[in-house]
Amino acid sequence: MTHAFRLRPIRGETLCGDGAAVFGEEGRRLFAVADGLGHGPEAHEASKAALDYIEEHRDKDLESLIWGCHEAVRKTRGLALFLVRITARTPSIIECGGIGNVECRTSGLGDFAPFPRDGVLGRNVRKVSIFTSPGAPGGIMALYSDGIRSRFDLPKYADCDPDVACEEILSEYGKHYDDASIMIIRT
Repeated sequence: MTHAFRLRPIRGETLCGDGAAVFGEEGRRLFAVADGLGHGPEAHEASKAALDYIEEHRDKDLESLIWGCHEAVRKTRGLALFLVRITARTPSIIECGGIGNVECRTSGLGDFAPFPRDGVLGRNVRKVSIFTSPGAPGGIMALYSDGIRSRFDLPKYADCDPDVACEEILSEYGKHYDDASIMIIRT
């Protein structure tokens, strides 16, 4: 399993309101992409608060992590978040869940198509759904904020190094009027 991520702040800002992180060991990894509402320091603070919470509680199940983030960011402006946990077994297990406008797309994983629930962490969340699927060697996942236009062809990057895929997608599909983040995970 390989992965990479890239973040870019909106033009004119030095802090990115999006955040991304990878937690855990090779056999059990947790991937997170967060998008603080708006941009700038306050959006960055929301993303950082969520990622700090996840790091401290990373062994909890995904639903508990999402609800915990909801509470942890209540004093911030709020955010969207998507989490993926991959546990290496035979076969590997992929668990996903999210709230708001951080998207997840897959290729090479059958018809597995997890989606985020509506809402804003720290503000209004009604329901959390966790999607589970067996992993597949050679599959690819993309987690990305709304600062990335979703028209990119994910299967095109199936054999590409995740660093290169992130750079190309961010360069070609990143919106300059918003913070942007992209994470590529090859299973």
